[in-house]
Amino acid sequence: MSVQGRDTSCVFCKIANGTDSSNTIRMERELVVLFNDKYPKSSYHYQCISRKHIRNISHLTKLDLPLLEEMKSCAVEFLLENHKSDISHFRLGFHRPPFNSVHHLHLHVIGPLRYSVHEIMFNPRMGIFVPNRMAILDIISWALTNALLVYKVLTSNQGTNYECFERICRLQQTIPNLSSTFSIPVVCILIGLLTTFRI
Repeated sequence: MSVQGRDTSCVFCKIANGTDSSNTIRMERELVVLFNDKYPKSSYHYQCISRKHIRNISHLTKLDLPLLEEMKSCAVEFLLENHKSDISHFRLGFHRPPFNSVHHLHLHVIGPLRYSVHEIMFNPRMGIFVPNRMAILDIISWALTNALLVYKVLTSNQGTNYECFERICRLQQTIPNLSSTFSIPVVCILIGLLTTFRI
C-alpha cells in the first residue's frame, strides 16, 4: 500500500523535499526526483525516487503505475541528455526487499557495470535486482481498466453481434485471471526472473 506524504526520518524524503542538500539533484518532475548516488557502485550511479514515501516495490499498487512510468521516463530522459553515447551500458531497476538499504522506493540508474565488483548486485539473473520492465504491468493495467468496458458491452449489446460477443466473453474470462493472479509484487518477481534486458 502506498503511503501518502513523507516520513520525517527518511533520508530520501529529505532529499525529495529539499531539506537535505548533501546530494546533487540532477532532474526533478512532479512525482520524482533524480540525484547522484551518495555511495556509487559504478562510474555513474543515480537514484530516481518517488516524492511520496513508499517503502519498497512490495508496497506498490495499481494506483502507482503512473509513478513507475514517470520514474522510468525521467531516468531515460536524463540518460539521453547526459550519457547518450553509452546509454546501452546502463541498467534501470529496483532491489527486491530485503536487499534495499534505504526503505524508500528508489530506481537505480547505473552503468557501466561490465567490470564492476558490484555487478552481481545489479544482475537480474541473481533475483535481487528487478529491472524496470513495464510490459507485464502494462498488460495488467490494460486488463483492469478495460474490465468495466467489457462488462458494459456484455450486459447491453449481447444479441447484436454474436461473433463479437463470443470474443468479448473469452476476453472477460481472461481479465479476472490476470487481475487476481498477478499482484504488483508478483509481477515484479516475474520481471526479474524472465528478463535479461538492461533498460
